Amino acid sequence: MANTVIRLNNVTKYYDQTCAVDAVSLDVRKGEFLVLLGGSGCGKTTTLRLVAGLERPESGEVWIDGVLVTGDQAWVPPEGRQIGMVFQDYALFPHLTVAQNIAFALKGLKGQARSRRVDEVLQLVGLEGRGERYPYQLSGGQQQRVALARALAASPLVVLLDEPFSNLDAALRKSMREEVRAIVRQANAAAIFVTHDQEEAMSLADEVAVMQSGKILQLGKPDDLYRYPNSRHIASFLGEANFLDGEAKGTIVETCLGTLTLSEAHQGRVTVMIRPETLTLTPDVNGSAVVTDSRYFGQYRTIKLQHDSGLHLEAKVWAQHDFVPGVRVHIAVQGSVVAFSV
Repeated sequence: MANTVIRLNNVTKYYDQTCAVDAVSLDVRKGEFLVLLGGSGCGKTTTLRLVAGLERPESGEVWIDGVLVTGDQAWVPPEGRQIGMVFQDYALFPHLTVAQNIAFALKGLKGQARSRRVDEVLQLVGLEGRGERYPYQLSGGQQQRVALARALAASPLVVLLDEPFSNLDAALRKSMREEVRAIVRQANAAAIFVTHDQEEAMSLADEVAVMQSGKILQLGKPDDLYRYPNSRHIASFLGEANFLDGEAKGTIVETCLGTLTLSEAHQGRVTVMIRPETLTLTPDVNGSAVVTDSRYFGQYRTIKLQHDSGLHLEAKVWAQHDFVPGVRVHIAVQGSVVAFSV
């Protein structure tokens, strides 16, 4: 693949009898932000460590910028892989100043050239003028920027980030996501980011790899994964979803909500996934569902419904639409829907 910086080819890693990473293959291009997403123990951090050279796999290959760094008869140690890494706990040296922490990654530069590069990355991460401070004198978000500056100091081809926002509060996590993405973009490095947070993954990534039990279950753009998950598990993992039974005939499916259009052809019994925001509600005394609950979330409301079939559904509507519990509504579905074979 053109401009591929990171390539994993059937990489497998065991810890004792447990397969932590199971024949994982993926490519990351220059300037691309790949997020490894999954719950604890899914293999995402181990995959990151295999790229970094902090772990050796039992089999498979790791390539960085066209160079085989892990494979049969090939092993390049972490310091020879042109990578920068940001750890969950930042791993800053408390006895060194900000500038000294960053300079630690610049063993190949001396004197004024070293000082200039430290100043450049401090400016890149928005910390100019703070080089003489110590980590304890900085906020959590500023410490995170120092860790990122150190990772970027040597102009790496690859930046690896292992749940770097887990120690920050919710508001700071959101702002740091946007800042880190912009900074890595400006550095024009390939990035792999590990998280268990779905919102974080979807907002950061160019591509998301959803992992479970050491395998990549689905790899794709955030919008594609959200709209077209390849399993019920991924559909539920990536956000709220309604599931209902249906009988498919090609590109249409018969459900309790009527005849719907399928994104892909199926035959026979299926489970249909419908995202809450694709449901349109219209007050109708003859409607097939009744509102059971309405919750306000600023821009939108979450409406809980009970269909006459007994099915419980959830819809998301703009906040200006207020559906009072007890009101009957007609339900329509926008666009095509995804189905999974039963």
